[in-house]
Amino acid sequence: MQNHRGTEKGGCRSKELSKATKLRVYNAVVKPTLLYGSETWTLQNRHKKKLQATEMRYLRKVEGVTRLDRMRSDDIRERLRQEDVIDTVIRKKKQWMKKIEDMPEERLVKSVYIEELPGKRPIKRETAEKMGRLN
Repeated sequence: MQNHRGTEKGGCRSKELSKATKLRVYNAVVKPTLLYGSETWTLQNRHKKKLQATEMRYLRKVEGVTRLDRMRSDDIRERLRQEDVIDTVIRKKKQWMKKIEDMPEERLVKSVYIEELPGKRPIKRETAEKMGRLN
């Protein structure tokens, strides 16, 4: 039977699955889904907090602890041998930047990265109206 999140009932809390299996699911499905496209994100503090909260919600269930147990997140990650999700994002961003720097100059992705697009950007509509260019 499936619950409202689409996972098997009791998924990461199930006693039938070992911690190793739950961590394999986390590393193969949950984490890649959570971090899809993170190489190009502008990571703000509010995003970091949400990512870490989501990560720790899953890892606490795998470890079988609650927030009432007052266990530090770093201790849980260390016990489960998991890299912090923010460290993963930063590592992926660095890999992506290195890949972009190795690209030939004519690639659009690289020109966007180094902000050398041909032509001029149009001025904002409000500014154009104030200047009498649009009517």
